[in-house]
Amino acid sequence: MLNSLSGNVIAAKARAIYGKRLTLSNYKELLRQRSVAEVAAYLKNNTAYQSEFSGINETQIHRGQLEILLHRARLNCYLRLCRYDFSGKNSFYRYAVADAEISVILSAIMMLNANKQELLLFSLPAYLKDHASFDFLSLSKIRSFSDMLDILSNTPYAKVLKRHDAKNGEIDLMRCEHDLKTYYYAHMLSLVKEQYRGKTRKQLTDLILSEIELANISLIYRLKVYFRKTPQEICNLILPFSYKLSKRRMNVLLEAPSGDAFLTLLSQNGYPSAQTASSFSYIEEYTKNLLFTQSRRLIRFPAGAPVAFYALMTHLRIELDNITTIIEGIRYQNNPEEIEKMLLLEQSQ
Repeated sequence: MLNSLSGNVIAAKARAIYGKRLTLSNYKELLRQRSVAEVAAYLKNNTAYQSEFSGINETQIHRGQLEILLHRARLNCYLRLCRYDFSGKNSFYRYAVADAEISVILSAIMMLNANKQELLLFSLPAYLKDHASFDFLSLSKIRSFSDMLDILSNTPYAKVLKRHDAKNGEIDLMRCEHDLKTYYYAHMLSLVKEQYRGKTRKQLTDLILSEIELANISLIYRLKVYFRKTPQEICNLILPFSYKLSKRRMNVLLEAPSGDAFLTLLSQNGYPSAQTASSFSYIEEYTKNLLFTQSRRLIRFPAGAPVAFYALMTHLRIELDNITTIIEGIRYQNNPEEIEKMLLLEQSQ
């Protein structure tokens, strides 16, 4: 009874938070701003980000600080919802922290490869330190991959990364990311199978597998078109999960001779609107748009609390990406019309 009540509360609050999302009108106003300070001021005074920006002098804020505030806002939203979850530390709802932990670990590896470990301290999101499963701030003191493995020794991440210690050479960042994300999604899907039944399990599994497959599609396109990787090289980097694309269909995509051929084949193998992606600057916009549409539908008509929760967190991530795109566009003095083309917006708002 308690789990049912807590689930109802989480679902209701997730929809309430979604109801306070940035509207098309908000985005139009943000596009009129001419500096990072003006964007911060607008968010502080006219949107649901007001509480996150209280006490902040928006006239002196720079781009990095604003992005940290936005990431913190997403985490705080997650934490507010998790107060109503009573299923313990192995709860499915912990996935958002695990995702953030993996991002921090990958940043640490990147700094090690660049021999700039001292800079990690300035990039660590301090607001995560009370929620991480390892001594978060100690990562800023590492001098080697072994040092990092010691810090992670009581987490599943150490076992995943152990095979990648390059000793005296450069650590393969892409392989580390591949293996960490494979563990992350496999664990998440396992929790869904253990903890949920019926329509909730089906919708949640479909949502997660769809997210993975769209990430794989984006990665294949990018590696094929921009980095000229071979099919085998790409195959070693995509995540080993499938949704619409069977192994045979995936192999067909991997063998595509060009980006245009890839989009044509994709449209014939489960993604009929894929050829419209040729009008986008990057395939990422096409895949994000599919996630955006899916999360919007499921948050309105979810099978249960975890579906509403996951869909909301997906939507907030896309909203954060939209704001970041606006900030970057303003920074490089792009005109508002060009910036708007890169945003994912609900035209029917």
